[in-house]
Amino acid sequence: GGDRIVAGAYSKLFDAVLGDITLKTSSVVTAVELDRSGAIVELEDGERLRCDAVVLTVPIGVLKGGSIDFRPGLPNVNRVAIERLGAGVMDKLWLSFDEAFWPADAELFQWIDPGRPGLWAEWVNGNHYLDKPLLLGFNAGSIARDFGRKSDQQVLESAMVTLEAMFA
Repeated sequence: GGDRIVAGAYSKLFDAVLGDITLKTSSVVTAVELDRSGAIVELEDGERLRCDAVVLTVPIGVLKGGSIDFRPGLPNVNRVAIERLGAGVMDKLWLSFDEAFWPADAELFQWIDPGRPGLWAEWVNGNHYLDKPLLLGFNAGSIARDFGRKSDQQVLESAMVTLEAMFA
C-alpha cells in the first residue's frame, strides 16, 4: 500500500497484534544467540532474555559497527548486504499552524526550488491525515547535512520562505 502517518505513539501499532507477547523497547542489545529452543538476547545491563523468536530493529550503522554479537554469525549473504548498504541523511521538520493556508485535502506537496532543487522538495499534509493544520517537510542528502550546521531559526526561516513561495 501507500505511505501512512501514525497518529500518536508508534506503540499503538503493536497494541492490536501483540496479545500476550512481551515487547521490550529502548534496550541496548549486545548479543543475539540462537539455539534449538529459540534465542537468547543479551542486553547491555546484563539481562538475558529467553525468547521463542526475536524481531530486532536497529539502524544500519549499528549493524555495520558490529556492536551486536550474533551467535552463530550472520550468514554471508547478510554480511555482504550490510557491507554494501549505505546510509544517508534525511531530516524532517514538523510545523504547526493556527489554520491551513494550503489545500487541506491534498496528501502531499512537491516543490522544485528554482535556485536549489531538492530544498524542501516534499511536504506531507498533516491536515489530510490528522485533521490538524500541520505540515511535515523533508530535506535529504547534502541539503540535510548543510542544515545540520544551521540554527533552528535558520532552518525555520528557510522552510517559511519556501512555503511562502509555494502558496503565495
